[in-house]
Amino acid sequence: MRTINTLSLFAGLGLALSSCSKSDGPTQVETPGSYVIAAATLSSTNSTDYLLTAPSLQEGSITTTGTGVEQLGYRTYVQAADRIFSFRYGQGNPGSITSYTLAEGNLSAGQSLQGESTDVNALVGDDVLMIRNNPRFNIPNIIFTLIDGKNVAVKGTASISNKDLAGNGEVASLSTTPILLANNKVLAPFYTVVDGTGRSEFLTNYLDESRFAVFSYPSMTLEKTFLDKRTGILTSGVHQTRNGDVYAFAGAGHPNYWSTTTTYPLSKNPSGILKINANTLETDATYFFDLTAASGGHRVRASKYIADNLFFLAMYGDANAARGAKTRYAIVDVASKQFKWVTGLPSTINESGFPVYVENGTVSVGVNGESENIVYQVNAQTAVATKGLKVDGLIKSIMKL
Repeated sequence: MRTINTLSLFAGLGLALSSCSKSDGPTQVETPGSYVIAAATLSSTNSTDYLLTAPSLQEGSITTTGTGVEQLGYRTYVQAADRIFSFRYGQGNPGSITSYTLAEGNLSAGQSLQGESTDVNALVGDDVLMIRNNPRFNIPNIIFTLIDGKNVAVKGTASISNKDLAGNGEVASLSTTPILLANNKVLAPFYTVVDGTGRSEFLTNYLDESRFAVFSYPSMTLEKTFLDKRTGILTSGVHQTRNGDVYAFAGAGHPNYWSTTTTYPLSKNPSGILKINANTLETDATYFFDLTAASGGHRVRASKYIADNLFFLAMYGDANAARGAKTRYAIVDVASKQFKWVTGLPSTINESGFPVYVENGTVSVGVNGESENIVYQVNAQTAVATKGLKVDGLIKSIMKL
């Protein structure tokens, strides 16, 4: 394992830093505001994202027609400090990153980076941790790149053998799920897949366990790994509550959850929530929240911390499923282990992303319907949703600067 070294970043990944005086596409923002919504226009041949601004998520409407900052290619977004980072994914080919700040209610493009595509981009403190580790890339190492979120400066890079991290004869892949920075340690869930031909299909012999890696920060030196066998693969988030407790959410599905042609087996264990001691970074053997039982047979897909002991969950819409876009939303209290389905939403929701923003105990969630796309406001105490901002475009991400 190498200590982070800024010089090795440019040689190893070919990243280049540049100032950006203009955005990826034309800027025509006509609705100033501090909320930023990434919305996509769809056609029979492609999809194009636009970054839109709005003064409120509770009312009004915005559109991608003639407004917004166009984003070229497939995009994901991370907010760090007072910037939004827009990542262009190149499917193994070179990608790019553009940063944006807010000036008088309008987005302004700043510095950009060019280099290898990364498949996990996570907020750690005020920094952005970029991870290149997709098993399909057929690369021997997991590569970490750390970006200073305030200054858009490259802090460095590190790498570790994916076989060494796995430690079970397979190769490791860090989950595309929120990664937690706690007590100057990075806690990163990961799973393992069979080497060789198993990489392309994400095949694994270890469905019935949750694996974690603990790295020192910011050097990204591996300190230890640990596992828990009460649930399955962790692909649904790890978060720290205000009182310091850490919770990890396991969907207990299969790593290849997006296949439309093959039905892969799921873990025999239930989907659930693990509690992790923030000081020792080990799971609490006395705590387990069985989400499958609490929800009537469903599994968690994604999670977002609200406040106190409350979390907002995206659950797979069908019981005993851990794939597909059909979605239901819920509120859980991890202390009392209470589970509530959110009411007031459309009866059918198909959503593969997780466009959610939390502010003052209210959850704003983008719901892309058949006839309209709405940012619903969910009361965390009652789990009741009401209609808010209308978006002319597919809602992909909700942020605030």
